Amino acid sequence: MRKSATKHLTRRELKREDQIHAVIARTSSLVLGRTPILLIVLGLAVAGTVGVLLWRNYQKSRDARGQRQFGEALEVFHGTVVGGSTSNVSSDHPTTFSSEDEKYRKAWEKFNQISQQYSSRKVGTLARYYAALAQHELKNDKQAIHLLQQVEGTSDAELRAVARSALAEIYRAGHNRDQALQVYQSMLNDRESKFPKDALLANMAQMAEAMGKKSEAANYYQRLTREYAQSVFVVEARARLALLNPAPK
Repeated sequence: MRKSATKHLTRRELKREDQIHAVIARTSSLVLGRTPILLIVLGLAVAGTVGVLLWRNYQKSRDARGQRQFGEALEVFHGTVVGGSTSNVSSDHPTTFSSEDEKYRKAWEKFNQISQQYSSRKVGTLARYYAALAQHELKNDKQAIHLLQQVEGTSDAELRAVARSALAEIYRAGHNRDQALQVYQSMLNDRESKFPKDALLANMAQMAEAMGKKSEAANYYQRLTREYAQSVFVVEARARLALLNPAPK
């Protein structure tokens, strides 16, 4: 839980487990339910109608396989690292690993395969997001950024938001604050996103202040206190504003 607007996020928080698990729950029903809508022109032969039904059933079966593969990859991503030699890894528990590197490398391989197999499906986009997180854990931030930018282009507002959030935190951790601010601004401007705007404004204000952009920081803090008066970040925002714009004596 965030204690104040100035708390730095850890690499673990980058995963945003609570949000992603909610996305996965919705994805489970949406991905299986959204089959292509094929227009059947009046007067089509019976054989044509049967072909349409077969295609729809094939797509449902294909998505179900994708969901199973995704579940297996997720188990690897959240697997247990036992440390020591490979003899400590039990064959009865395939999601135990001798090192973090081994775990995330195998998770990346699985998610990457799913993202390529189901590139046009929602499960493929979600797999690409997790592949990016695995690459980040493997310290391959250039590849992680590349994957997240692909997810950022999705039409799904929630996946787009978590991808941008992860992207901003990678930039922030790498001291690319200008790029992080740009990503946060994109999130703020996204009307479809349900990502908490007060948290975005608090992060943006904190970052601008750390960059020495006091006027910009003050604008973010003022907008936060004005538009989200009930936010948990308001008390801290007002305190920061008092320091940035001290009352005249």
